[in-house]
Amino acid sequence: MQRGAGDEAAALLVAACAGKFENRRMIDYLRGLGIILAFQLLGTLLHKVGIPIPGGVLGLLAFYLAMSAGLVKLKWVERTSSFLLRHMVLMFVPLTVGLMDMGVLLQKQALAITASLVVSLLAVLLTTGLLGRWLLPPEPVLPGLPLEGMDEAASGATGEATR
Repeated sequence: MQRGAGDEAAALLVAACAGKFENRRMIDYLRGLGIILAFQLLGTLLHKVGIPIPGGVLGLLAFYLAMSAGLVKLKWVERTSSFLLRHMVLMFVPLTVGLMDMGVLLQKQALAITASLVVSLLAVLLTTGLLGRWLLPPEPVLPGLPLEGMDEAASGATGEATR
């Protein structure tokens, strides 16, 4: 069976659309990566200027403020951030290999490292618990659930006996 001119034109159109789609995806990835790296660089520069907060944290804070203000749209960075999150495990490989190289030093300092981890874990747990107790209401009231003490008052008011 011979292909007609219409079939060839349709095939070319499909190929061109597929190419444009792939180019569009790549442009989305690159745009998102550029925005994320720009905010990382901004944070690093702010840190070098003298702000005593790590550059990564400053960049993340600036990124959050820019998104909240509408200067950066979610669709601009969503594809890249999803890609980075999916492959985040790979970014820990160099750290793990570096820790394996430092095995002797880690063995010598194991007690100090363990004590530091336990003390910091307890400090975070206590701080979180105390702040939660201080900031949250003593007994959260959930819609549809009766309040404590109200059960007896309601049953006493209607004359029902509780058993």
